[in-house]
Amino acid sequence: MKSYQHSEIKRGTTFVSDLSHKSNEYLNAKEPFKTKDTLLRIIPLGGSEEVGGRNMTVIEYGKDILVIDIGMKFPEEDQPGVDYIIPNPSYLQGKEDNIRAVLITHGHMDHIGGVSQVDFDTLEAEVIAARGSRSALNLRITTISNFASPNALGFVEGAWITNSFHGTSLTTNTGAINRLELSPFYSSDPLRISSIGVSVSTASSTGGGTCRVLIYVDDGTGRPGDVIFVGNDLSTTTTGAKQQTVDISLDNGRQYWIGVHWNSAAALRAISPTGGAVNLGLSDNNATTFFSVLRATPTYGSHPTTWSFSAAQRTVANPPAVIMQTTAP
Repeated sequence: MKSYQHSEIKRGTTFVSDLSHKSNEYLNAKEPFKTKDTLLRIIPLGGSEEVGGRNMTVIEYGKDILVIDIGMKFPEEDQPGVDYIIPNPSYLQGKEDNIRAVLITHGHMDHIGGVSQVDFDTLEAEVIAARGSRSALNLRITTISNFASPNALGFVEGAWITNSFHGTSLTTNTGAINRLELSPFYSSDPLRISSIGVSVSTASSTGGGTCRVLIYVDDGTGRPGDVIFVGNDLSTTTTGAKQQTVDISLDNGRQYWIGVHWNSAAALRAISPTGGAVNLGLSDNNATTFFSVLRATPTYGSHPTTWSFSAAQRTVANPPAVIMQTTAP
């Protein structure tokens, strides 16, 4: 049963399917026992009559609930713009405290792919893996994203990282007054930052002789949304590391856009497009370099609180390297 509307599908969003018709048959079935306290329900929230589907089954006996698997599936040909499909857990809303455990039968994505969408801390349920521990399950889920994450080594107290995703060296980016450049960033683990800043390779006193680090959160479509961090003025009048003490927590698996707003013509350490920058597309089918930043020129100190994207903002440039130090979450 297909329950989506094409007009409701947006690129980059998660498509959550409704309960299957089989689920509704179970929910509407006549109670086989006299009291609700002894009622046994077996409710497939996904995976019913599917191959490689979004497996999720609820076993409910009285007020005790066992969830078996939380999977995902990939879209069909007639679901354009959908990235993946997960079960609709709305039946469990208001029953979170009754969930005693989540049983993961095995590690295929049609059985574990939706686990990352669930906040188990709020469910207060133990996660049980049929083969392997909860840690092993989390490891399986984050393995792929780790290879595209600046902290692929996992959490290391006091480590210095950048918004680069791979590569072995940095290059430079010469700024201009009022230039604001952003590039995508995400972490495969929860990330708490105690210090953030830039490294000035060529000093400049033009303008105010400063720059600022900004962080925008993803708007749900893969583009910058609201600004969540605006840094202090960092001096560009001398070379070297320019840092400020902060306490910023970034969610794992969520996309952010990190960048710098210049108020000088200083050159900053930057990420090479061949050594860690994210590919934002090509200008044409014969281009030899790709876009790797979004560039705008708002007056320094008057950055947009909500980013307004246009394709013309895509620019071929070395994303400024934002240097961060980690601390315990």
